[in-house]
Amino acid sequence: MLLATLLATAALTPALEADFSQSYRVWISVDRPSCTYWLTDTGMNPRQLTAALTQNGYEVARGAEILTTSDTPVRCVREASRAVRRAGFVSIRTRLGTEKDRMHGIP
Repeated sequence: MLLATLLATAALTPALEADFSQSYRVWISVDRPSCTYWLTDTGMNPRQLTAALTQNGYEVARGAEILTTSDTPVRCVREASRAVRRAGFVSIRTRLGTEKDRMHGIP
């Protein structure tokens, strides 16, 4: 009985949230019908985003945040998530980006 109670409690305990204080940020912009992804001041498609994350020394342990606007299409968020996961990132979150998040040169 005690074991069952402990297992049930453990299942209800929220997992520790990843620390995103040093994460990489991927901005999404939309030029109908395509989505553009930004790590720096160069826009990329999903394939290019995956390549940039795997080939340019990004550390997957730091995690990635996908930053959106209030009108970012869901399909763009899904594409970005898949691209980041293909690059080996496990800690990924999506959130509404702010001006404070925006690097110089990112639209």
